[in-house]
Amino acid sequence: MSRENTQDGATRTLTETPPATTKRPNSREAAEKTGNVFRLALTKAEAAESLGLSVDSFDRYVAPELRIVRRGRCRLIAVAELEAWLARSSSSLLEDLS
Repeated sequence: MSRENTQDGATRTLTETPPATTKRPNSREAAEKTGNVFRLALTKAEAAESLGLSVDSFDRYVAPELRIVRRGRCRLIAVAELEAWLARSSSSLLEDLS
């Protein structure tokens, strides 16, 4: 904790804020090293974040091409399904130029 002087001359105590969330390990090996569990499936929000998209963009451009696990109100997207979509959807620069 640290202290800061305000404009009126009073002193206030500042507290450090903890990180908002813990990031998901990028691989099984990283998960095993840190003692975390490697997730096999993600929620829609987590899947969108993992691709660097908003949930709206994920719904519009990605979700229609994915197989999604539905159990009641729960919707899960397999990490392997996201990786396969990424491989199918990516193209090399040479393919784009021809």
